[in-house]
Amino acid sequence: MLNTTASAPLPEISVVVLTRDRLAILQKCLSALRDQIDPNHDEILVVDTGSKDGTVEWLNRQGPTVRYVSYESTEFDFARARHFAVGNAQKPFVAFTDDDAIPDPLWLPSIRHELMEAPMAGGPALAGEELPVRWWWSPEISWLVGNSPPGTVTGNRENYPATSSMAFSKELYLELTDKLADPSTSGGLYVSGREDAELWRQARITGVRAANDYRACVFHYPGYNRFAMGLILKRAYHDGWAGWLRRPSAAGMRDMPWELAVARWDLLVSIGRNPLNFRRHFARLCWLVRQSGRRKAMVKQPFDGLRVSTETEFEQFVMVGKQRLGRPYFQWKGEVRGKSPFPPAAPGTIYVSADCYVGDTVLLRRPLSALRKTFPAARIIVTARYPDLLVDIPGLIILPAGVDPESGGTSVDVAVVPYYHFGNVQAWRKGLSHKAVTFDCDTGFPGGRDYLLARKTIRKDLELHELENLFRLFSLWPLSGIDEEVVLQPPPGAREVVAKLLPPEWERSGYVCVQFGAGMSDKEWPLDRWIPFLKEFMETCSLPIVIIGGENWSEAGEIAVRELGDERVLSVAGCPFNALWSVIAYSKLLIGACSGPKHLAFAMHVPTFTLYAATEPERWGATERTELHAYVNAVHDRLTGTELQGLSAHHRILLLDPVVTANAALVHARTFGLC
Repeated sequence: MLNTTASAPLPEISVVVLTRDRLAILQKCLSALRDQIDPNHDEILVVDTGSKDGTVEWLNRQGPTVRYVSYESTEFDFARARHFAVGNAQKPFVAFTDDDAIPDPLWLPSIRHELMEAPMAGGPALAGEELPVRWWWSPEISWLVGNSPPGTVTGNRENYPATSSMAFSKELYLELTDKLADPSTSGGLYVSGREDAELWRQARITGVRAANDYRACVFHYPGYNRFAMGLILKRAYHDGWAGWLRRPSAAGMRDMPWELAVARWDLLVSIGRNPLNFRRHFARLCWLVRQSGRRKAMVKQPFDGLRVSTETEFEQFVMVGKQRLGRPYFQWKGEVRGKSPFPPAAPGTIYVSADCYVGDTVLLRRPLSALRKTFPAARIIVTARYPDLLVDIPGLIILPAGVDPESGGTSVDVAVVPYYHFGNVQAWRKGLSHKAVTFDCDTGFPGGRDYLLARKTIRKDLELHELENLFRLFSLWPLSGIDEEVVLQPPPGAREVVAKLLPPEWERSGYVCVQFGAGMSDKEWPLDRWIPFLKEFMETCSLPIVIIGGENWSEAGEIAVRELGDERVLSVAGCPFNALWSVIAYSKLLIGACSGPKHLAFAMHVPTFTLYAATEPERWGATERTELHAYVNAVHDRLTGTELQGLSAHHRILLLDPVVTANAALVHARTFGLC
């Protein structure tokens, strides 16, 4: 059973079915729908696009349970027909299915359940009958016949629901299709050709919650004639062509040579590894044909006068080839490396790289403390960019970031490398990697081959909290005290530093820290958002505001002081790290994007209000004293690399409205009596 909130109004839905000359399967589709709709709240709307098989006459005999309209156009495509259908729908929500699909009995109840909390929902289109087994067929190309690929059911965010199982509010649909409008078409309609996927993508990148529910499935009967190899390849080519017409951009023109090179090499490597795996080869071929269609569309309709360069394509092809062919070599090199047991049961010298950012260093405090308790007699050498954050952990030998831990004749038994953003690359490639364990991604190495050099790699699960990943990396041995919290204290002389930076009365009354900027551009909220945020926040909260941030944000801090008045606002942006640490330590609340200062506050039990956009609270949020911390999230689901393509670096954080965000921060501030 699907639980719904009794007090919440049920969404009223127009179920739309486009049809042409498929009367027999349409009758089965409508029979399944009649058992699911609520006649008092829903309607079935059938849009006929030119049937000649008696469909129209049959629909006219169905009475009030089915409403029928006819769509005739000399420029027919499915995008136009759907747009026409939405214009004729009488309910605030629209759910699409196809005339060759039969909805599961839970389809509409599942859609309705999701629409109570999200303006867009969908589910998979599964094969309704045994498909013709071709020697070249693969489930990976199911999307080319209107079925869902396996990832739609298993939760792969790269795979979207199909139009045969998709629903949205009319308001959202019209807003999205207006953004996707193609000015070359009459009426400015969005371009046909997998436009359902583009609708889903557009909803996600604009911060709309789009619910993919595997229970909202339909059973699709595409017909055997659609499984011809030529038709499959033709549709792949058209999908690439339409994809470019839907979303032309300078970034797309720039990235096309690389994407085409990757598609070509993927096919070549697939053939080289297993020449007889025809199904895998054909799936790679379909994607190459799809990318070729996209490239052809770029040549015909370039963006802003830009040109597709064959010279660049050749350069990118060579570069990708080096990566593809180099990977097996480095894997072989790692396999023939030393035969001694790894890791040693009782290491004498352990090296840990903390050559990383502030937040990463704070997270490392707990596993480092556990490592020290597990091996009290071992030498533990740590290279760190922020050594002051680790000096209170007893028994560590801390060296500056970028230093080779084996310089001066020291020999390391095992190296644990969670991060290497500022590490010594030459030392790693020279031999440190031969005795190292690291993650398989997201470590900060300059090149992909550096991961392959490691003696042992641990898969980094990007769905887990970062601290859990660190525990998995450090758990080469059973660790002692891994569940013990390691509280961070203010730096020595912190009170004196705060007294020099802030007015005495602010220190006595308390203040709110607001962090401008971040270590990464995709986390930066611009000044024109911070100013209205602070105006709204300061109307209710009377505590003074102390602006912190990097030196590159010092000018923005001064502008904010002039705009808001120096009676209640002071900027210390650009101050030294220990001063930043001190100011945060004695603040009543820290407000800012997900970044290092937030982790400092977590570790010192200072309340925080965080703006998440490029990162997620599930991975980077607080793990202790969670009642002290609140946040807003610009994006409901983490965007994929494909979805991010062509967007500005701080696209996601710009989705946060300053006034709405300020009011959410005030709600959190009230829990501590700050306003």
